[in-house]
Amino acid sequence: MLRYGAAALAGLVVAVPLVAAAHWGVVSSCPAPCAEPRGLVGSYLVGDGATPFIYHISRISGSVFSSFAAPGGPGAWGITDAGENGFYLSNNLTSWIYEITKSGSVLSSFKCPLPGPADMGSSWSTRLELTVPDMNVLAIVNPQNGSLVSTFAGPGLRPTSCADYGWRYVADAGTHSVYFKGRLIIEGIESPAGMWGIETIFDTWFRHELFVVDAATKHIFCCHDNVAVIPASLGRIKALFK
Repeated sequence: MLRYGAAALAGLVVAVPLVAAAHWGVVSSCPAPCAEPRGLVGSYLVGDGATPFIYHISRISGSVFSSFAAPGGPGAWGITDAGENGFYLSNNLTSWIYEITKSGSVLSSFKCPLPGPADMGSSWSTRLELTVPDMNVLAIVNPQNGSLVSTFAGPGLRPTSCADYGWRYVADAGTHSVYFKGRLIIEGIESPAGMWGIETIFDTWFRHELFVVDAATKHIFCCHDNVAVIPASLGRIKALFK
């Protein structure tokens, strides 16, 4: 395992002891533009507080392009795509889940069947994949009727964030770690509250790029994973985690 200190990480301005397992590496970070950063999808970040906001940001610099108020009041946490023109937003305090537009208008809502949902992902808008920290549970919920489809135990102690369908990535605030398909890949992120990633295919190699929001240090960490050679015929860039 490789250890990354503050001086070794480009753009890292807080002394966080980070460890990357195998070939994962934390390569940069930027400050979040709010006091209580939570869920992340694409370039949209949830900021909780007395009046929660959703920020359209640069994941590289943390600069804000625009923002709008998040419905539901304090407790805003998870965010994931609801088709091309909107999001699902969870509230950890009230357990309500909202379908909203990209300007914050509420299209529909339902009470989560499990209390205290945190970050979440979606599988082509046909199911929501939730992390439920207080129960150490990953849950599938049908967003059409709010019903609970199934639950699974988290890979650590307190799952707080997930990315990609099928929970390929799960972050856990209890172990301060990120898991890939149940395997530990990154340690030392104190309170991982949100994640989003892309997969990039180059002519001779394939890279996962994962952005992890740390609510404790109020930073967004960029992590890379360089893996096996991929045929050039597959193209150069493929964006996933929609």
